[in-house]
Amino acid sequence: MPLFEVFIRSRRGLDHKHVGSLHAEDHTQALEYARDCYTRRSEGVSIWVVKSSDIVASQEEDAASFHDPMDDKPYRHATHYQLPDEGKKINRYILFKIGDDQQATLIYMEGDLKSEELINKLFIRE
Repeated sequence: MPLFEVFIRSRRGLDHKHVGSLHAEDHTQALEYARDCYTRRSEGVSIWVVKSSDIVASQEEDAASFHDPMDDKPYRHATHYQLPDEGKKINRYILFKIGDDQQATLIYMEGDLKSEELINKLFIRE
């Protein structure tokens, strides 16, 4: 019997998460088994089943090639990005984060704060 990977979306608008694997004859049976095994208490609103043999995955040693191009793009990390000066003689920042619920928070700030002071105030708990 083929092995299937099971992914469940717990609420509308959230990503599907891998919850386990199971053996089944075909996709239809895998979906039925997944429903019985992983959503007995109404934990999910959507189920995906995928044959394990159909999944193509990268290797751990390839990870560096995924991240190298982004080293020069700090605005892609959930942190702050200092905007260019543009002659205003004032520090300007964009702060952002994407939460577990996939909702984005974006804050624009201007002021005399230096980036180190901003980080201390926002990210370091005292």
